[in-house]
Amino acid sequence: MSDEGQFRNTNGIIVNSQDDRERMKNAIEHEYAHQILYILTTYGQMMLMLEKNK
Repeated sequence: MSDEGQFRNTNGIIVNSQDDRERMKNAIEHEYAHQILYILTTYGQMMLMLEKNK
């Protein structure tokens, strides 16, 4: 994986385990923010509904 981390909608968060501890911590916090926005915003809910309709 070339990314430090990814938020995969309903499949959760993945983080590059080859990064050092501090970069992993930052990536986890960043991807967690994406998850919170996905859950709590109207846009996130719209994305969830579109995913389910695929």
